[in-house]
Amino acid sequence: MKFDKIYRKYKDDVFNYVYWRVLDREDALDITQEIFIKVYRNMDKFERRSSIKTWIFSIARNTVTNFLTRDRKIQEAELDESLSIEKMTRREFEMRKDLLVALSKIPKDHAEVLRLYYFDRFSYREISELLGISIGTVKSRLSRAKDYLKKEMEKMQ
Repeated sequence: MKFDKIYRKYKDDVFNYVYWRVLDREDALDITQEIFIKVYRNMDKFERRSSIKTWIFSIARNTVTNFLTRDRKIQEAELDESLSIEKMTRREFEMRKDLLVALSKIPKDHAEVLRLYYFDRFSYREISELLGISIGTVKSRLSRAKDYLKKEMEKMQ
């Protein structure tokens, strides 16, 4: 598959994945660009043991983790309010903000599975490959994540 086709097919999904992790539009754009530079430079190293999507998202996951570790960006879930309010009502913005705050309070390994499944639309198999865990563990973490999230959301009301 040619790089330009890969880029067109996955750029929006990668950006959304990155944005939900770093919660800053400019950082997400920069990181997404960095990810696709890595993809381009390493195309010859793709071994086809997993899907191209899983391979790209493993690069994305590592790049975001390095960014967050290096810059210690996530202390608490925050949004760029001016960007968000332009595109949604105040109520929608508040609900999204509450969701992100609740997500930041549940165990990271559970929150990650929840984000990958619901926000990034990965299958159980893809999440399993990306995270290096069994499908049963994916299902278990997803179930627990929903329970944790429900409890956190109830505390906020």
